Amino acid sequence: MNDNIEDLKKEWNKRYKSKMGISEWPSEGIISFALKNYTEGERKSIKVLDFGCGVGNNLYFLLEEGFDAYGSEISSEAIYKAGKKLNHNNKDISIEERIRYSKDGFLDSFPNEYFDLVIDRESLSQMEWGKLKKVFKDIKRVMKKNAIYYGEMFAHTESSCDYFKNRDRHFFSLDEIKTLSTGMLIESVVLKTRTPVLGAEHPSSEYCVVIKKI
Repeated sequence: MNDNIEDLKKEWNKRYKSKMGISEWPSEGIISFALKNYTEGERKSIKVLDFGCGVGNNLYFLLEEGFDAYGSEISSEAIYKAGKKLNHNNKDISIEERIRYSKDGFLDSFPNEYFDLVIDRESLSQMEWGKLKKVFKDIKRVMKKNAIYYGEMFAHTESSCDYFKNRDRHFFSLDEIKTLSTGMLIESVVLKTRTPVLGAEHPSSEYCVVIKKI
């Protein structure tokens, strides 16, 4: 796996320019989690970080649903596209305020204990183990006490590892998730597996993880 941050930036800028493997829709899991756990009346007081927000799919959804949402991203191309998406219907949004450029994956532009919720749609899975442990420590830093981390992570299963074996991915084991969340409370870990029956879809598995900072 390539852990050189400048190479990663170049790779992701290239992907976002070409739209290679880039989703234009929010995650079903994030939609379900956010709407199920936070009432419409309380959302405006919930500060949310979309870690590795990409082109803003989940960030746009969160803002539309009334959350006080922010994003972080290492790709300047993704931030540009996210800005266009957010400004389409939200004319008063300051892109510079809502989406922070992260030069190295860390969250230096955010203060300690700032967020009530952090969502991560497989962004940690794009890093090697040593790097992502340090980045997750920084994620914990910006979380308030009792804040929630909701993460979707590539799972270390035979089918998904075999398909992605020549691509830069980190596949989490359950033990790694436990190590990552040391000192925190794991509220749930759900393994979701997609097995295609017909068509060109590839098999995949991911952990949906809910962790509380205590």
